[in-house]
Amino acid sequence: MSGQDEKERPKFQILAPLERDADLLIQLLEKNQMSYIRCHSMNELAMNGKDNGPAIITQEALTKESLKELKTFVRGQPAWSDLPIILLVDAKHKHHLGEFWTSRQAVALVTRPIKMANLLVLLKAAAHSRERQYRVQTLLSQLEEYSRKLQLLTMQLSEAENNERRRVATALHDGVQQLLSAALLNLGPLTQNFSSDISETATKVKSLLNEAIEANRTLSYELSPAVLEYGGLCAAVEWLVKYMYDKYRLKIDLQCLVESNAIKLAQRHLLFQILRELLFNVVKHAQTDQAFVTISGENKEIILSVRDEGAGFTPSDLSLRKGKEIRMGLFAIQERVNVLGGRLDIKSAKDQGSEFLLKVPLLTDLDAEHAAEKSEIAKKEKKSTNGYPIRIIIADDHKLVREGIAALLQDHENIEIIGQAGDGAMAIEMALELQPDIVLMDYSMPGMNGAEATRELLLKMSDIQVIGMSAVHEEGLENKMLDAGAYAMVPKEKASDELMSLIHSAYRLLHE
Repeated sequence: MSGQDEKERPKFQILAPLERDADLLIQLLEKNQMSYIRCHSMNELAMNGKDNGPAIITQEALTKESLKELKTFVRGQPAWSDLPIILLVDAKHKHHLGEFWTSRQAVALVTRPIKMANLLVLLKAAAHSRERQYRVQTLLSQLEEYSRKLQLLTMQLSEAENNERRRVATALHDGVQQLLSAALLNLGPLTQNFSSDISETATKVKSLLNEAIEANRTLSYELSPAVLEYGGLCAAVEWLVKYMYDKYRLKIDLQCLVESNAIKLAQRHLLFQILRELLFNVVKHAQTDQAFVTISGENKEIILSVRDEGAGFTPSDLSLRKGKEIRMGLFAIQERVNVLGGRLDIKSAKDQGSEFLLKVPLLTDLDAEHAAEKSEIAKKEKKSTNGYPIRIIIADDHKLVREGIAALLQDHENIEIIGQAGDGAMAIEMALELQPDIVLMDYSMPGMNGAEATRELLLKMSDIQVIGMSAVHEEGLENKMLDAGAYAMVPKEKASDELMSLIHSAYRLLHE
């Protein structure tokens, strides 16, 4: 065994108050080239026991208090360790030790008088057992290191996937979407100022462009919901609930009871992906059209529950060929759960539905902790401004449109653009923080449309006006915005002519 780790050659621990017993044990160990240390108390043995070899304890050391100390040590050992203990006792004393010691596999009771040949066999077996335990400890340490590295790689892979999703979604949104919207705006005059044939063709092309814009917007949102980044987990899950019903007719009873903006962004993405995968499992395997989702927080944990009352499954189902897809889906979910440092419990029975219960430690963004403080500062700044400038937020999911409107308004000295939002949820969050006078709100935005965002914003803020905008001339849009509480609605192609007048009249009404 030369050259091996010292832990593979464990040192025996001798606790023998009588020198005669100690000398005999030391002679036996030295004769057989076994290393040892001499302990002078049970406390000393317990302190060093985890890092040393088997313990040899004589009866004289087994007082009531010392046995209590030894029992505490034995029960507190790490999972890999079960220290072999050899107790040298009189036959009479053996019966007074109690079941705890007489029933433990790692404890050997040797009655006096002792036969050295038999004791030597026990010593060699105990040493071999302890060596195996140290090998298990080494393997467990290696496994923990590999697991840590795998967890890190999985996190990096997940972040890379999310970054790529955001990159493609941004390219679709800020590139393709802008071009389609520009084409739609420039097509407008052809539907009105030319011959009927041209107008009819232009109308058909306009309809196709609207379909392409909607398809592009949906794809962009499926890849990476912007509301997840700006509106928080609950807002993103509300969008997912609507999406699952629109696409799969899955009705979801949702309760989201967490401060979702406080959750760290990377954690939001992983939780959202886990929830989406679980809901897809309901669609594919549960044979039901209803699910129940609850997201709550407790003791610095996020608790996510997804339950259905569908077909359910048993462990034997997972071993069948039809269970392969379920197993792969659960494996992907479990890997994401591991990355979050959480645990996933599954309850299911045939024809009795399933419940997936996920618990992960809460990770928070520092920015979210200061959101309320920032909002109060913004309110004070707003109150301190007497009259002009008019503070405005522009909410539109097209970056070029936002920048174009901002450029149009910035030519006026009494206008201050204090923020730009890419969707309705972000507009609400930004308005609550920055306290504008007016929000210019596009109607057609992903997740939460302009009317929904206006209604929610005006419930939270009374000293604000909303002016709706739209590039789509759909019947009823203006009424939807006005019913939600907007001051007015303006077509985007008329913004340069009408917007300034509406802003000033809305501002005057606000301060009457």
